[in-house]
Amino acid sequence: MTHCKGLPRTFLLILGSGLALLSMSSPAMDDTSSPAAGASTRDAVAATDAPSMDTPPSLEGIEDRLVVLSRGTDIEALHRVPPRYPRSALSAGVENWVRLHFDVDEKGKPMNMEVYESGGDTARHRDFEREALRALPGWRFKPATLDGKPVVRENVLQTMTFLIRDGAAMTPHFRSRMIRVSNALSEQDFDEAWEEIGVMKEMRLTYLTEHAYLAMLEAMTWQEQGEEAKALEAAEWSESMFTENAVPEAHQQVLRMAIFLNAKQHNLSTALDHFDTLVEETGGLPEDDPIHEVVRRIEGALAAEAPIVRDGAIEACDKCRDEQHFYYAQLNRGRFLVDVQEGAVERVKISCQPAHVTLAWAENVAWNVGNEADQCWVTVYGEPGSRLRLVELADVGSSAEVIRPDDENSAAN
Repeated sequence: MTHCKGLPRTFLLILGSGLALLSMSSPAMDDTSSPAAGASTRDAVAATDAPSMDTPPSLEGIEDRLVVLSRGTDIEALHRVPPRYPRSALSAGVENWVRLHFDVDEKGKPMNMEVYESGGDTARHRDFEREALRALPGWRFKPATLDGKPVVRENVLQTMTFLIRDGAAMTPHFRSRMIRVSNALSEQDFDEAWEEIGVMKEMRLTYLTEHAYLAMLEAMTWQEQGEEAKALEAAEWSESMFTENAVPEAHQQVLRMAIFLNAKQHNLSTALDHFDTLVEETGGLPEDDPIHEVVRRIEGALAAEAPIVRDGAIEACDKCRDEQHFYYAQLNRGRFLVDVQEGAVERVKISCQPAHVTLAWAENVAWNVGNEADQCWVTVYGEPGSRLRLVELADVGSSAEVIRPDDENSAAN
């Protein structure tokens, strides 16, 4: 087992303490240019303004509709059954992860269980999947409720990890490849970085932290190339893997990366959720930590009257049970509209788990779910490839038509 000591300085940009990772290419919230290599993150943050709000469509003639969802509570895990470690993998010292997709019935029992994704597709990886599926039926949840009555909670995702060692364990071969990627990034040689990452993806990864570090390298490379949406996807996945490991410094760095990238993509509620996790994990941040300035600007953007605009596209879901095409986002504000730029949108689903309602899309209509929007998500369904803008508006307290889940203009779930 190899630990992260004695690595060259370029590699410490990934694993070192502080903000070295963000200094490589700090995603300024309204500045598409990245700071020069070696520029301090504090300078990069100081140069940013509040998240830029792209020019929204004309807001004249907007019809407001107040969506009233039932009050409810989400599921809560009461009893967890750890999966049995596959004997052959345990003997070989191999770690892995499996993410399961399932529903929870009115009695708190899992049902409709299936593997959503896992750390590989070899016979050994399938052993991990089998053990995860065997363990899940033994789990028990406090059921979700609506208006005090238990209801089925659909589309639950749960990651089960198979971990032997705590800490930043990695094989010498994996370590050497990471150093090569880091060196390539320091020289802005993206072809070389992606070639090395491709080799690492083909490797049989031994430790769970290797999966997390590999996603972290992908996030850094995409970020260096200005592909912030792809960088964010990889950073979020890396963060979820580090959550399952005792590698606090690496987890804290990728949390900072996720805060910046989510802010740049106008996922402001998600950025604040990550900030709360960072504060909890560190036990509190120094007052002069530059991440506080980012958070202040996020909070200022949420409180301002200017619209928050996010561009999106309706894409295929390659892991869904059925063939589906949609755009999905956590809401920052309770009042929003969907502006179609190209293609066609059919319906909009608003989920404040476990309550949800699906409505037929309408032009120039702003839906309003109230003040607790940061706990709600919107899913937009339509033609594949359709481009749209999610425009989140300040709640001006205007009169609005009231919509309830059982109204005639709400679609089937």
